[in-house]
Amino acid sequence: MLKLRRMTTPPKVAIHLPLTRAMSPHPSAQPQFPSQEALATLGLTLRAGLLYFAAVFSVGLVLGVVRVLWAVPKLGVRGAELMEMPLMLVATVLVAFWVVRRLAVPPHFRRC
Repeated sequence: MLKLRRMTTPPKVAIHLPLTRAMSPHPSAQPQFPSQEALATLGLTLRAGLLYFAAVFSVGLVLGVVRVLWAVPKLGVRGAELMEMPLMLVATVLVAFWVVRRLAVPPHFRRC
C-alpha cells in the first residue's frame, strides 16, 4: 500500500534567471530605444494594414448585403456564396495594390 507523507513546509527551489541588459544595475547599460527609421517603418506598416482591413471589410460588407438580399433568393445559399467568392478574391488583390500605391510603400517593403 502506498503511504502518503505530509509535507510541513514547501521545498525550497532556487530559480536562476539570466541577468539581461535591461535588468543590469550597471549605469552604462541603458535600454535601447527604437530608431526613427524603425518607428517610421512601424507607422507605415500599421497604417497600411488598417487601411487594407477597412477597405476589404467594407467591400465584404457591401457584397454580403447584396448576396443576402438579392442573390440568395434567386440562386440559393450555396450559389450566392460561390458567386461572391471570386469577387472577394479580386477585391482583396485590387485593394492590396491600391494600398501600396496610395501610401507609397517603398519597394524594399513589398514581398511579391
